[in-house]
Amino acid sequence: MEIVSTATGAPAVPDEALDKRPVSADTIEMTEAMGAHLAVFEEAGQSPQEAVEFARATIALAYRGAWKFQLYPPGMAPRVGVVQLRPYAADDRGKTIE
Repeated sequence: MEIVSTATGAPAVPDEALDKRPVSADTIEMTEAMGAHLAVFEEAGQSPQEAVEFARATIALAYRGAWKFQLYPPGMAPRVGVVQLRPYAADDRGKTIE
């Protein structure tokens, strides 16, 4: 089972990644497309911060898995083609990723 953030339900940041903060993190631009995507998360009750953390953590999980299982060379961005959704259950409230 994946360890998740208590704030967002997204996968926790691995210890080895804590010292790695990209220089470009301060220059992320809010585009029309990003605003539209954030609006979808807002409909699900997430703040913009939670939405960005969740989305980025989800894709980062896919990248780490692709590298760990040697589907892609380390450092190469994998092509993500499928998102698997589980049927809704009342006790799932607040769970975002497993």
